[in-house]
Amino acid sequence: MTTEVAEILEKIQQYIQQTPGSNNRNYSLNLTEWFSIREMDSDWESIVTAFDYGRAKGYRAARAEMKRKQQRRERSA
Repeated sequence: MTTEVAEILEKIQQYIQQTPGSNNRNYSLNLTEWFSIREMDSDWESIVTAFDYGRAKGYRAARAEMKRKQQRRERSA
C-alpha cells in the first residue's frame, strides 16, 4: 500500500468516526449481508453495491432520528 493510499484510507476512517450516528449498529452491514456481497461476481459491482446499501441505510438512520426528535418535540409541547 502506498503512502498516498494509506493517507486516503485514514481520512475515510476519520470521516466515518466524526460522523454522528455512524456507529449505530441498527443500520450497519450485518454478517449475512457482508458475506452475500462478497459472493458477487464483480469486485467493482460489490463495492458499488456496498456503498449504495450503506448510503441507503444512512438515509434511513437519519429519517429515524428526525422522527424521534419530532416525537420528543410533540411530547414536550
